[in-house]
Amino acid sequence: LLFECHQTFFVNAVAHYARAGGERDFSPAALRAMSWIYGGNDLDADLVERSGIGVPMRFVTTDGRLSAPEQNFKGVYEVGSYVEALTHLLDPDGPFRE
Repeated sequence: LLFECHQTFFVNAVAHYARAGGERDFSPAALRAMSWIYGGNDLDADLVERSGIGVPMRFVTTDGRLSAPEQNFKGVYEVGSYVEALTHLLDPDGPFRE
């Protein structure tokens, strides 16, 4: 299973690293991580659109499925991480602004 929350956790970590004065620029990788949610995945699927609830589907399987036994739920930590990542991306003083 490839979880969308791992993409947002990475974006959040990069944002905190940059704000703390990190010397390496991970912005391109963080933006690629977010693009995975919006269609840059093996399905070319926007996982937010596919969920129908305004947040991304929880995962994609390595063989391209969007469902798996006992995995068809959305955790609050996943929603929180997604919202935090969007906040970092929209922050005019954040690390992802030019």
